[in-house]
Amino acid sequence: MNTETTAKCAHPACGCAKTDDKKHCSQSCADAAGMSEIACQCGHPECPTAVSKPLESAMSFLKEGVTRSAVLASAAVLALILCVACNSNSGDNTSYKDTVKKSLEQAELTDVSVAEDREKNTVTLGGTVHSDDAKAKAADVAKGSAGNRMVVNEISVQPVGAESDAKKIASNVDDGIEKNYKAVLISSKLDKQHIDFDAKNGVLTLKGSVATVAEREEAQKVAANVPNVQQVVNQIDVKR
Repeated sequence: MNTETTAKCAHPACGCAKTDDKKHCSQSCADAAGMSEIACQCGHPECPTAVSKPLESAMSFLKEGVTRSAVLASAAVLALILCVACNSNSGDNTSYKDTVKKSLEQAELTDVSVAEDREKNTVTLGGTVHSDDAKAKAADVAKGSAGNRMVVNEISVQPVGAESDAKKIASNVDDGIEKNYKAVLISSKLDKQHIDFDAKNGVLTLKGSVATVAEREEAQKVAANVPNVQQVVNQIDVKR
C-alpha cells in the first residue's frame, strides 16, 4: 500500500498523513486530539479531530460561561442572605430612654432614673421610691414605653423616715443573694465555668461565659430560685 504524505498539519505531535485508499488521517492524528486545545488543521473531511475539536472548544467555552454566571449568581444570593441576617441580628436601634422617662414623669415617678443599653437590649430603672407598690408601678410604666427592651428594675425602696435603715437592709440582702448564688453554682457544678454575678436591690445580673446553652439556662434557672431574688438578668455568653 502506497502512502501519499501530505503537508503536516498544525496540530502538536500530529504525524498526519492520508492514504490513497482510505482517505483519512493516520491514527496518530486522532490520538493527538486529546493532547491540545488547538484544533487539527489537516483539512481531511473524515478527520474526527478537525470536526469535533472546534465544537468541543465551543461547548467548553459555553460551559465555562454558564458555570461562571452560576457562581456569580450564587455569590450574590449568599451576600444578600448574609446582609439580611446581619440586619436582623443588629437589634433595635431605636432609643426608648426619653420616652420611658416621660412616661414615668407623667405617672408622678420623677425620682426614678432611666439608663439604656442598646447592645444589651435593656432599659434599667434606678433611683428611689417610697414603697414596693411604687417600684412595681414604675416597672409596668416602663414596659409600656420600652418597646422590646428588657426592663431591669434596680429601684431602691426607701420608706419615708427610714431611708438609712432601708439602704443598709437592701445592701445586706444583696450580699446574701451573692453568697447563696455562689453556693448554688458549686452544688450545680457550674463553679468551674466563668460566671460573674452581681446583686443590686434584688436584681441578680449574670455575666461571663459558659461552654453550652444548657449551662447558660441552668445558671439562670438556679439564680431565680435564690431567696430574695426579684429579677434575673442573664448576660452570659456561650463560648464553645
